Amino acid sequence: MNIFTAMKNLPDKRALASIIGKISFFNKADEEVLLHLAEKTNIRDYHLDETVIQKGEAGDAMFLILSGRVKVHDHEHQVAELKAGEIFGELSLLDNEPRSMSVTALENTQLGSIQRNDFFKVLEQFPGMTQDIISVLNRRLRNQNDYLIKEFESREEKLKELVTARTAEVMAQKAELEKKNALIAEKNKEMTDSLNYAKRLQAAILPRKEVIKKSIEQFFILYLPKDIVSGDFYFYEKIEDKIFIAGADCTGKNTE
Repeated sequence: MNIFTAMKNLPDKRALASIIGKISFFNKADEEVLLHLAEKTNIRDYHLDETVIQKGEAGDAMFLILSGRVKVHDHEHQVAELKAGEIFGELSLLDNEPRSMSVTALENTQLGSIQRNDFFKVLEQFPGMTQDIISVLNRRLRNQNDYLIKEFESREEKLKELVTARTAEVMAQKAELEKKNALIAEKNKEMTDSLNYAKRLQAAILPRKEVIKKSIEQFFILYLPKDIVSGDFYFYEKIEDKIFIAGADCTGKNTE
């Protein structure tokens, strides 16, 4: 059984010292120093989704994950996921700057914390640890950079897929619109052709002016169709010595 996942209850000091000694920060410290750190380590349990560190708050301690998992994040953007045996918040041991990221438990998690003052005492006794600390910080920075690069690449790929899908959707809509416009144009042509044919028929049944002039020398016809085919028409007929003239409206409106 893994020593980190087996410790559901509070570990004894020697077990905790053994765990601390596996951290790259302290793997060169002797047992006395590790026991001292174990004595000064505060143990606390965190529940799922419970906040461990809030971005912007003052920090003066490093955390060791004894069991469980946590996420390092900036609001909704996750930067890293850490598990048992890993540490976080180590920058707060080296400076007084506010926390740069938030940390939240991903499951029931047990953490140990080491305060800055105790950490500096260890550095005073083991100055060679400074090089180990720099190596750990550099490795952590590279890992976070790799995570961010992969995250950005993934988002870029998703954005490209979204743009491609949206472009295909717009092109499909454009093709459908062009198809409908072509159909409308075809129907309009058919309707216009039918109206022009009806106009020729209408013109054929209207009396010609030459016929009317044989009986009436002075006359005029005011016939102004609004559209291609008029809903009005006029009639002229001479039977023996009688002349019949009529104006009609076949659209349901009264004639004037």
